[in-house]
Amino acid sequence: MARDLFRHNNFIDNVAADGIVEQTRMGVFGDITFDYGQFVFLNFSGRNDWTSTVEEENRRIFYPSASISFIPTTAFSALQNDVLTF
Repeated sequence: MARDLFRHNNFIDNVAADGIVEQTRMGVFGDITFDYGQFVFLNFSGRNDWTSTVEEENRRIFYPSASISFIPTTAFSALQNDVLTF
């Protein structure tokens, strides 16, 4: 690919400008899962990001998550058959 081929100043109708922006981003992720009898699962996770692209009081962003799942074929042996083999 040709160097500088897709730079804004190569376009006929130039309304944007090229520039270099320095950004700092950092993040951590955590995940934990609990189970009861291998048929009910509870999962919690969270991600925390720090970025330098927004104002200082909003640089820390937290994304929480939680989920629960149930596997009926493990909980009730009467449901186990050749069709439901999970």
